[in-house]
Amino acid sequence: MSDVFEALAHPVRREVLERLQQEGELSAGDLFDGLDVSKPTLSHHLKVLTEAGLVDRERRGTFVYYRIDQSIVEEVVHKVFDLLGVGHERREVT
Repeated sequence: MSDVFEALAHPVRREVLERLQQEGELSAGDLFDGLDVSKPTLSHHLKVLTEAGLVDRERRGTFVYYRIDQSIVEEVVHKVFDLLGVGHERREVT
């Protein structure tokens, strides 16, 4: 789980996730067009997101498409809620 939080720590990776959330699926080229980073830098960020399980990638011919892996996002949200005690009944401390 720490690799997920590490992946989320970088603003470019959060921006990539935001764009994927809005668009559903984008090619690496489409992602590159909207970001102020070099292609090797974007490739690195996509690799980190993929290895953390936050995005899935699929090669179609010469293009690679990325989309958010909803199952890991749900798992992360539940973990954060558990850590913060959200959704649990509060016990009164006496």
